[in-house]
Amino acid sequence: MTNSIYCLRHRANINTFLTKSKTVVVYEDHRYILNILRYAFEHKILEKPINVISFDYHSDSYDNPSLLTLENINKVKSLGLKEFWNFIEFEHSIQDDDWLVSGMEYGLINDVALMFVKEIFSGIDFNKPYFDTEQNVHNPILIDTKSNSMEINTFKKIMENKFILDIDLDFASKVIEDKIYPYSSDELDVFFNQKLMFSTNETLTVSELFKELIEKSSFITICKESEFCGGYSASNKVLEYLDEKYFDNEIMK
Repeated sequence: MTNSIYCLRHRANINTFLTKSKTVVVYEDHRYILNILRYAFEHKILEKPINVISFDYHSDSYDNPSLLTLENINKVKSLGLKEFWNFIEFEHSIQDDDWLVSGMEYGLINDVALMFVKEIFSGIDFNKPYFDTEQNVHNPILIDTKSNSMEINTFKKIMENKFILDIDLDFASKVIEDKIYPYSSDELDVFFNQKLMFSTNETLTVSELFKELIEKSSFITICKESEFCGGYSASNKVLEYLDEKYFDNEIMK
């Protein structure tokens, strides 16, 4: 199993689980998704670039000017795995808000669909093509219950190719008087029971779509981002809900 994403469990602060549904990688800081992708490409688990479908509170699309110079992009692409790992840890934002554009520029991420984002950062225009420094075209889109048919069709195309399902647990958080709280179980039920107009004659609940994404994904990454969930116990509550509903209690056991 040396070429398996499961072997990431040997790295610090990363846990992997072989659930009945899919291999799940659980980690804390969202910028580490770039390390996980680089590892997967290095060990020929995936072919790059890969599509990403992500549930997140924030768009994480800040285009950090110090990272996105042509000189730096070429340098990062030439780094070995260990050096790349350290670069992401120490040079990328500790706010984990700049991995998306960098991932496209580093040749790791192709198209990306962000689901139910509440806070959009500057950097790219979503629902419009993005051209990286090598003039490769990427399709970054936002999807929610208000998405139009063109956005849904682009989303379907992203699903038709290989993708990873990325879940930032702060998607299930709310801010009340400047304090962050996780969704309750009842609020999560309401969230997953929302309906998406998936085609002219078809609606899907978020829960139905989530199950389909789990089934079709190459593997799943879950970013805890406890600071943005309301703390470690808060992020664990959201993870426990997902584990019970979608992963047969095989993550938190």
